[in-house]
Amino acid sequence: MSLIFIDKIPANLRTEFEKKLRAVCTNLKIRNPNWLMALMWAESRFIPTAKAPDSSATGLIQFLESTASEIGYSTAQIAKMNVVEQLVPVEKYLSLQIKRYGMPDNGYELYELVHYPAAYKKANSFVLYSKGSAAYNANKLDYDKDGNVTVFELKTFLEKSINPYYDTSFLNQTESGQNVNQFIQGVPNFLLWLVVISFFFFTGFSLLKPGSWKAFRIMLVGMFKR
Repeated sequence: MSLIFIDKIPANLRTEFEKKLRAVCTNLKIRNPNWLMALMWAESRFIPTAKAPDSSATGLIQFLESTASEIGYSTAQIAKMNVVEQLVPVEKYLSLQIKRYGMPDNGYELYELVHYPAAYKKANSFVLYSKGSAAYNANKLDYDKDGNVTVFELKTFLEKSINPYYDTSFLNQTESGQNVNQFIQGVPNFLLWLVVISFFFFTGFSLLKPGSWKAFRIMLVGMFKR
């Protein structure tokens, strides 16, 4: 899968950036590198010196002074790094957040993990911040003008950042474009049982036979990858 917005990276750094970004995602077990690309595009447009006008937020993923200090940096140090160099503190911070909150299952959750961790894996109706708060004033995400910014509106912002250029379906997909677990979750229970019973009936496997469940899992994954 090619990286979205890779053309926005300076040509002389593009190859090194892609190699490093893919390595970061492999190290952190982020299942689609474009989730991280989307995050950085939404936060900074890949401008390593990007600085919020009304906070200390700086760099590719808009490090606050407090979050930068957690991983041994200052925002001034981060602002001096190019897009490749900044992937080092990006990896350190994401590693810290994943250890705290768990592995993101999609691009939306990766964005929540950085933008507002308290909203991580919360329902769409969960309120991040409300009118009168510094975060509300800084982010301008209250699309329905009800005085609250919800998880749904945060997701909407991420999609709006990407939509003019790319289809946003990748935010719910692994790099291969498939997610077997999500597929299975969407199948009615009776159909899953029908598949299981049919498999053991036609192959002669016993539920107690060693290796039968492993064989079934391999077969099921193979079916859904076609």
